[in-house]
Amino acid sequence: MKRSASLESWVNKTEQGFTLIEALVGLCVFSLMLAMATPLYSEWIESSLIREEARAVAMLTKEGRSLAISQNLEHRLEFDLDSNCYRLTHGNRPNNSTDSAWENNVVTGWHQLPDHLGLVANKECDRVTGMDYQHFNGGGSGNTGYICIDDRRGGETFRVGVPYRGTGHVVVHSRAAPGANWQ
Repeated sequence: MKRSASLESWVNKTEQGFTLIEALVGLCVFSLMLAMATPLYSEWIESSLIREEARAVAMLTKEGRSLAISQNLEHRLEFDLDSNCYRLTHGNRPNNSTDSAWENNVVTGWHQLPDHLGLVANKECDRVTGMDYQHFNGGGSGNTGYICIDDRRGGETFRVGVPYRGTGHVVVHSRAAPGANWQ
């Protein structure tokens, strides 16, 4: 059986590969998809950084409580809101440690937050200057309070804290924007 001329020219054309126009169209489509995905990827990276810092504060809070129980010494997380850094120290007694004990008994050194993140204190995340402390007594009970990790560019905020004095249980809440409900 003899092939028609149009079918044979089509077969030869497909065996040659892509034309320059087809390759350019494919490249343009790929470039558009990449341009649309880049901002989403950047937002995802930024969101993961603030989430990572919130987890680090929560883990250090849990570690402070655990060490207070196991060593029967008061432990405290110190948050320098002006410098955006925090550390864990311990006292020299199960409670009511002397002032000099805190500077001499550093468990973890100062951890600095990235420039675009900030530390804010209180349940509503409205105190922005000074020092804030989260205490755990030798038995594991502690003061109630919250520290917030805030995206200064107006993004997501995480609140880490101990809502109940007797339990020392650590919770983490998030909100998508200032004024939104905590989840």
